[in-house]
Amino acid sequence: MTGRPIYKAQFKFINNAKLFCDLNQIPPMELDEALMDRIIVSTFHHRFRGTPKDRPQHKILAEFNTPKERSGQLNLFLLGLSRLLRRRGFIDDYNDYEVKRDLLETRSSTPIDELAKQLIPSKSDKVWIDDVWEVYLQICDDRDVEPVYKNKQYLTTPLFKVWRRLNPKGEIESFRDLKNKPRKTYYLYVQLADDSIS
Repeated sequence: MTGRPIYKAQFKFINNAKLFCDLNQIPPMELDEALMDRIIVSTFHHRFRGTPKDRPQHKILAEFNTPKERSGQLNLFLLGLSRLLRRRGFIDDYNDYEVKRDLLETRSSTPIDELAKQLIPSKSDKVWIDDVWEVYLQICDDRDVEPVYKNKQYLTTPLFKVWRRLNPKGEIESFRDLKNKPRKTYYLYVQLADDSIS
């Protein structure tokens, strides 16, 4: 493809994109004062001219254009459309605070964030990390997603990080019981908001 002469000379490049998306507003037409938001999605279903079949780019493009892949592209943009409708506008209509709020809401949709929202600090009640791990697995199972963390030992650090982001002035105490081996040696002084475990 030939690029625009932004550096005083035209240049050519091989476009490996599988799709492009254009989001804009249709201007008023025929005395109609309303503006309409639209999403234009274009997918590339064929290889680009000048890309030999023995080049890696051709193989990549072929993988991008399977029925399953194109279905995934459509689902991706339908998800974007639902967010557009929920916002009632594009993100560039937001002020800085609204952009930050929207990003936080998006990140809060992960299983680790849902688990963090359930933790309520306590001075006396304690929950074994094994049980917290089971709740995390249950959340992942309910959402039909693969757990990001494959072991309970890797759960506490990101869990605390997310919890502190949601509760900047709060604190959760933890304790490691060295006498109780090999299981349940680590617990948190918390309660779970939905009483998932006792």
